[in-house]
Amino acid sequence: MILAIVLTVVVPTVVAVVATIALGRREKVASEEYDSDSVSFVGGILGALFTVVLAFYIVFAWQTGDDIETTATAEGNALIDAYGQAEIVNIQPLISA
Repeated sequence: MILAIVLTVVVPTVVAVVATIALGRREKVASEEYDSDSVSFVGGILGALFTVVLAFYIVFAWQTGDDIETTATAEGNALIDAYGQAEIVNIQPLISA
């Protein structure tokens, strides 16, 4: 889980900071001969892409949690059925109440 958080949050942040520093040292940027509209457009696109990737990650994590809940419910129901069947044939349960 911690690795997933690192890969989802920390790595893209580090990449963005390194790219910003690397691009900020170019001569064209240093001389301020750039179009601010195009720079803001690229920033908006990168922000939108990050948002989409984060949304997919959240949906996948949510689905995994739902699968875990479904499996736990099925196992719980199977345990209840096994306990009920043990009472029918008068087998002593392993767990004392």
